[in-house]
Amino acid sequence: MKGMRIVRKQAGGYMSALQQTRPDLYKTISNYRGRLTAPEQQTFDKRANIQYAATQNMPTGQRDAYIKSIEQKYAKPSDEQFSEIQEGLKSKTFTPVY
Repeated sequence: MKGMRIVRKQAGGYMSALQQTRPDLYKTISNYRGRLTAPEQQTFDKRANIQYAATQNMPTGQRDAYIKSIEQKYAKPSDEQFSEIQEGLKSKTFTPVY
């Protein structure tokens, strides 16, 4: 079991779920993730996994509304969004949305 968990983390636990359930959002996030440097990518993955876990703990209605808002926000990738993501990764603090 430990080996399976390590493989899942390396692939990005949130990425596999995102690819299966929201392919359009997966493309955008994958694009942004690929443009990040290795340390930024590591921070991005860590925070995304934390947010994914928080999202799974939301009540169904709230979770659906949150995912819909994320899909709308990231429907069209842009350089401005990518810059915002990079700036956010420089911050030492991260609070997931509950």
